[in-house]
This record gives sequence, C-alpha cells and structure tokens, in this order.
Amino acid sequence: MPQIAFDELPGDARVWIFSAARKLTEPEQARLLAEVDAFINQWGAHAVPLTAGRNLVYAQFLFIAVDQRAAGPSGCSIDALVRRMKELQEEPCGRRRGWTRYHRVQQYADESRRSARGTVGSPGS
Repeated sequence: MPQIAFDELPGDARVWIFSAARKLTEPEQARLLAEVDAFINQWGAHAVPLTAGRNLVYAQFLFIAVDQRAAGPSGCSIDALVRRMKELQEEPCGRRRGWTRYHRVQQYADESRRSARGTVGSPGS
C-alpha cells in the first residue's frame, strides 16, 4: 500500500512542498496529480515501498509526505522525488504552469483569510 490519503499520514510524516507560480487549471491539476500518483505508487527506498500521500492545496501548492514509521526515505529516494518534479517542470506544459520546488524565501498570503504563509524549508532539508 504505497499511497494513502494525505490526511491519513501521521503528524510526524516527512513533508516536501512544491509550488506553482500561479494557480493551476483543472486539466493541469489532473495531469500533475496523475503523474505524482504514478510516481508515489512505485516510490521506494532500498527496494522497500514508501507509504506516502499527496495533497494539492489552493490549486498551487503540492504537498508530498512519507510515513517514516513504516519505512523512511533514503537520500536516493528523495533525489528521485526531486528529479521527477524537475522533469515535470521541464516538460512543455510544466513551463507554462511555472512549476518549481518551493523556495524558502518566497512567502504566500491568502488575503481572503488574512493569513500569511511563512517560510518552509526546501525539499530535502
């Protein structure tokens, strides 16, 4: 069972955040999530499947998390995640959506809720 619902992951799951420069359209969201699901379903560390989930928030922020209690990610498995996200960024539609790894210097605000999104470490940190 490599992929589980994001809200079923424990509070101490390891999380990576990726962001788009703008909100994704519904077709872009569907394609991105299909690609991420395919990756998660084969993702492993030292031949052990990782129990992971993903969540797309505000059509712009992709959270990918791993339950480290079941099996923790290795350096190579983290590199594979980041490499796959870079591949998605470099595909023609990736360039149109401006998909990037979350950058710790960026800040995002949700004016409708009057709450700022603070800085979060880059993937792998």
